[in-house]
Order: sequence, then structure tokens, then C-alpha cells
Amino acid sequence: MHEWHLQQGSRKSTTSEEPFLEGQTVRSVLCHSEDGLVRLDFNPEEEVSLKDYRPIAQWLRLFRSNQSERETARAAVESADELFDQMMSGLQPDSQDEEHETKAALRFLLALHLERKRVLRPVGRPEADGVQVYRHPKRNRRYEVKPVIMEGNLLRKLKGNLDVILR
Repeated sequence: MHEWHLQQGSRKSTTSEEPFLEGQTVRSVLCHSEDGLVRLDFNPEEEVSLKDYRPIAQWLRLFRSNQSERETARAAVESADELFDQMMSGLQPDSQDEEHETKAALRFLLALHLERKRVLRPVGRPEADGVQVYRHPKRNRRYEVKPVIMEGNLLRKLKGNLDVILR
């Protein structure tokens, strides 16, 4: 098995060296060279010069500045945090209906996501029944999150919601 390392998208055109503008369409071309794989980025209206490179694939993407990407990611985490807090605040006593199962799974996934993003901090180890206590430093709150076993039917129910929530 080979491990490939590709550089990130360029902030300027390979041909003209003009910087890309926020939201501009960029043509990226993956090429093979003697040194391995090379990624070249062009303005789609420019003449593409690949020199001695052999093209493997190409695609179009929208250029996003680092600041724009950070802002989008921050907004997504804030949305997930707000949704998690609302779901934990409106927690109903245990029931076994389908809606409760779906909400419990979403709470569990959001907790894992927010832990990964360092919004929630686990407190100690999970209890014997698997419940993990989390602390939210900014809100000064504690949450108890029950683990959920993700099975086929439950995953199918959640599929539409996951892309929106866990960016």
C-alpha cells in the first residue's frame, strides 16, 4: 500500500501567480511527476500548462480563505453546541419510543463531536452503565450522556441529520 501526501490548495494561480479571490472557482489538477504527486491550481479561464507533468485527475472547487474556513467551522460548532444544550435541557424521562431513541442517538453523537472539538470535557471515566459525565466550561454546566449502540435501522433514521449537524 502506498501513502500519498498532497499539498493543500494553493492561494494563487500556478500559471499567473495571481491570488485567488474569496468564492472564486479554481481548477485543481492532480499530476504525476518523477518526484511523486503534484497538485496544481489554476484560474479556469487561464491556459493550463502542465510542463512535464502527467495529469491524473482534475476538479473544480470554490476558493475559501483560511479566515472564511475558520469562521464557517466556528459557526458549525456553535450550532452543534446550541442544539446539544437544547436537547439536553428538554430531556424527558426514559421512554422506549422511536423518537426518544433517535434523540438519544443525536445527543450521544453531538456529545462525542463536541468533545472532539474541545467544547465539552469528560469528567472522570464512564459509569458502570456507560453514562459519561461532561462539563461545559463556558456554560458552567454538567451533562450526563448515555451511550447508544448505533445499529442499521437507527443509522438510516439519522443519516439525513448527520451531514447537517456534524460538519
